[in-house]
Amino acid sequence: MSAHRLMSASLVTLILLSVPAPAPAAKDSGHKIDLVWTHPDYATVGPKSIAFMPAVSWNNDLPSEHTAEDAAANAFKGLAYRWLSPRTVQALLLARPSADSLWKEQRGALLKRARVDSLAAPALCSALHARALLTFFVEELERQDLEWNETGRPSTMVQVRAALVDSTGRLLWSAAGSERGEGQMQDATSGMTRVDASGLSNAPATGTGKSPEPREVFSKLFARWVERFPAPPVAPAAPAAPSTP
Repeated sequence: MSAHRLMSASLVTLILLSVPAPAPAAKDSGHKIDLVWTHPDYATVGPKSIAFMPAVSWNNDLPSEHTAEDAAANAFKGLAYRWLSPRTVQALLLARPSADSLWKEQRGALLKRARVDSLAAPALCSALHARALLTFFVEELERQDLEWNETGRPSTMVQVRAALVDSTGRLLWSAAGSERGEGQMQDATSGMTRVDASGLSNAPATGTGKSPEPREVFSKLFARWVERFPAPPVAPAAPAAPSTP
């Protein structure tokens, strides 16, 4: 090799060595992102009694609404408020037809803004003898089961918005977020011991890969929200009595 070619090869090698290696791609941390907001003066204006309103879903699916209610009530019940359960709320509303009609109208409004409006809040709080209303709107509930010949993980996805409004219609707290739960990995090429014939199709004797129950997924989401729900306001201490001489 000539001296000129040797020098050119050495120069190319030096240039390649001087170029920094590309940085590895950032990995997804897997952290859930919830949008949670609390009124800055909550410690002063926050309520001590809250009516836990029946949940509302985008498709008016009653089983999904009850599942979300139960999971949320179980998560929030440990907070030191005076709670009115969804069942109690429904009973009180049924005893007051005007308030019940107002709540039915608000269910439709929740589909748009996920909170009770300022005109309805005073009447509902008065009918329920509560200082605030906590609402939950299930925006999405999707279950993906696997057929016997599919490989992957079954999953359940939920997306919810919540809001706390006081008796004046003032927004005190809000949250929005989602949670995804996955079942066990299923491999369509292993573990099949017998196939039953049914008409022109075949199906495994063991069934399909089932997605997690929605209650489990709701519970994970609400467990995060409880940690960011404000504590009840503390009443100011009474002034000390003047000492006698």
